[in-house]
Amino acid sequence: MKRLLFVDDEADILRGLKRMLHPYRKEWEVVMVSSGAEALEALEKQHFDCIVSDMRMPGMSGAELLSRVAERFPSVARFVLSGHADSGPIMQAVPVTHQYLSKPCSAKHLINVVRRALALHDLVGDETLQAIIGGTAELPNRPEVYSKLTQLLADDDVSLRDVAAVIEQDVGLSAKILKVVNSAFFGLAQQMTRVQDAVGYLGINTVKGLVLGEETFRAFQPPRVPGFSLDEEYRLSMRVARLAQDVLRGEKEQSEHAFIAGLLHRAGRLLLAQKLPDKLAEAIRLQAETDCDRPRAEREVFGVDSGRVGAYLLGLWGLPYPVVEAVANQYAPWDVPHDSFQAVDALYTARALVEEAAATPGRTPLDTNHLQRLGVADRLEAWRERCAELQEAGEA
Repeated sequence: MKRLLFVDDEADILRGLKRMLHPYRKEWEVVMVSSGAEALEALEKQHFDCIVSDMRMPGMSGAELLSRVAERFPSVARFVLSGHADSGPIMQAVPVTHQYLSKPCSAKHLINVVRRALALHDLVGDETLQAIIGGTAELPNRPEVYSKLTQLLADDDVSLRDVAAVIEQDVGLSAKILKVVNSAFFGLAQQMTRVQDAVGYLGINTVKGLVLGEETFRAFQPPRVPGFSLDEEYRLSMRVARLAQDVLRGEKEQSEHAFIAGLLHRAGRLLLAQKLPDKLAEAIRLQAETDCDRPRAEREVFGVDSGRVGAYLLGLWGLPYPVVEAVANQYAPWDVPHDSFQAVDALYTARALVEEAAATPGRTPLDTNHLQRLGVADRLEAWRERCAELQEAGEA
């Protein structure tokens, strides 16, 4: 049984949460405390899978509490549930919070978020890896600019100028967005020089994906691992993202999910390179010596492939479920029950074609039978041609 810890200094809130979660008492053990000090004491006494804390509390704020939890109990999923919308406290909590929930929060939404976090916790069964993924050093906390954009876009009246203003606070990120939009990947007839114009052309969700992808790659500075290149990981991810988006052209929401999944499908590999470089080097050697594919070598060394590691991380960041699902199942989309071509299939197909074209070591062959079952095998050659165009376009 999973164990959840809720922290709030208002007794009425705790009573409401207790009533809300009562129907789930056979699924979860829920503990309610009224202060940060009580929460830390409870965590010392027994294991918890998830903590949900209010932001403003006397004695110890939610941000301070979750910072201590991240340092001392890194495998615990960390959430803020607060009615306060002040940007200052929210930004203080961003580096140590996996997801921010606003009060009032419907029972359905809270339960879905918690259940999803716990399911993702099970996705990577090894406690050592859970602690590594959940730790505070560099990542896996959700990137700051992406978090700001997510909060900003909760406002229905947000403008392109508002979105551009957030991105422009980071000069390096602004330059990267403009470089990407002006690259051969997007085939513009005229160069863009303003972030606001780029946002308008690409669309807000695509820009959010680019921001998240750039921040993720920029945050990782792994030690040198033989056979691993951060630059090459980025180039491949950009190609996979564009191809995954293209193969779902016409399905707006699905194509946006596929684009983000493509940008971040190597996030688990980046994390392993940062946290466990020697073991990743061992997996790369095993792959080369036995001529097995990459996920099989990773499972042999880590007990799990990097796709699952990345999905766990992205799930804690609160990315849309189709993105997390696609990254988790990028090597075996048939493990997800479905009967139509979706984001998980687009990522699988795009990754396989891009790695095939680039002759990436340890690549997994494309199962055309899966595409046949979904009724899209006749599009494969057109996708291969598009893949070749993206490879010719070069770096983004």
